[in-house]
Amino acid sequence: MGCGDALTGKALGMVEVFGMLGAVEAADSALKAASVTLLGALKVKGGIVTVLVAGDVASVRAAVDAAAASVGKVGVRMRGVHVIPRPHWEVWGMLAPGSSPEDGASSSAADEALSDEAPSSGPLEVSRGADEPGKPEVRETGPSLDLSELEALTVMELRRLARSLPVGMSRKRIKFASKEELLRELRSLTERGGGDGSAG
Repeated sequence: MGCGDALTGKALGMVEVFGMLGAVEAADSALKAASVTLLGALKVKGGIVTVLVAGDVASVRAAVDAAAASVGKVGVRMRGVHVIPRPHWEVWGMLAPGSSPEDGASSSAADEALSDEAPSSGPLEVSRGADEPGKPEVRETGPSLDLSELEALTVMELRRLARSLPVGMSRKRIKFASKEELLRELRSLTERGGGDGSAG
């Protein structure tokens, strides 16, 4: 089969830095520090580059730690590091096209499964209305967030949710908002979108 079979059971290490200099330094240090395989570097927007390595869990942890230390020494800003001990096989397919252990048939089956689950994964969808250009139109695609669900979230989770939705708060205001303010804003957003949680 594909190279995904070789990666099954391996750990995935990710080192996210700003700029290509940091990415090259991170990759070099990771490869020299432990017996890992370089999967590549993904360029994200804003100058962010994620270096991906794979290997056994201990080697990947050592490689990621060495990469983080060396990036700091060259004066490049580190964004974050993470190790996933044994990622699901579909994660490998997501990172490197053609590296999933199954054919495209299973990939299309996974896509269908995702599309079946899409309505339950998020309460709101944002689209641009043709009648009012530039103003987002909010419509419900699934069950609205229940008040008890919102109240169970931490302030950090509420802030993350508020940033991902078209709430009437600036990013700065969201950053310093209390839990009560965030709950009030998310409730009003759900009401504006017509999502009161009742089914007719």
